[in-house]
Amino acid sequence: MQKLLAAFLWCASAWAVADASTPKEAAAPLLTEQEVRNPQFVAQWLGSASPKGDHKSAKWFFSLGLKEKKARNWSGASKAFGESARRYPSPQALLEHADADLKMLGQVRAREGFPPQLVQGDMAHALGFYEASLAGHGVTKTLSPQELQRVEQHVSCLKTYLQSSQVPSDCPPATYFSTGQAKK
Repeated sequence: MQKLLAAFLWCASAWAVADASTPKEAAAPLLTEQEVRNPQFVAQWLGSASPKGDHKSAKWFFSLGLKEKKARNWSGASKAFGESARRYPSPQALLEHADADLKMLGQVRAREGFPPQLVQGDMAHALGFYEASLAGHGVTKTLSPQELQRVEQHVSCLKTYLQSSQVPSDCPPATYFSTGQAKK
C-alpha cells in the first residue's frame, strides 16, 4: 500500500510540475476608454487576424447591461456595457454603452440645470462611442439594419448639434437632456 501511495504521489508531483511548466494563455488586457472611443483603433483591433478579447466576460457584462437597461438603471447599464466594450468592443456594446451613458448623464444634468458646456461635452463623448460602433460594424457587419440606421442617425444629429449648438428635433440622444426625458 505504501508503494502504491508513493507512486501516486510521484505521479501527482510530476503532473503538477509539468502543468506549471506549460505556458498559460495570458488574460487579454483590458482596452482603455480612449481606445474603445477611437473609431480607427476599434476598426483596426477588430480587423486584426485574431483579436485577443475576452469574449466570455464581454458577453457576461453585456447581458448584465441588458438587465440594468430593462430596470432603467442607466448608471449600472452604462458601467456594464462599458466593461463589455473594454473586453471586446463589439458594435452592439459600444452602441448600448453610448445610449445608457447619455441617459444616465441626462438625469445628472437635469439635477444640475443642464449646463450647456457639460451637455456639449457629454454629447461629444458619446459621439466617439457611436462612431466607434460604426467603425466596428464596418469590420464585423454585426449590427442589424435597424441598429445601423439608429447609430448613423445618432452620429449625424450629434455632429449637427455640436457644430450649431441647436438641438435637432429628431435627435434621440439630445432628447435625453430635455426636462421631460431626464426622469426616464
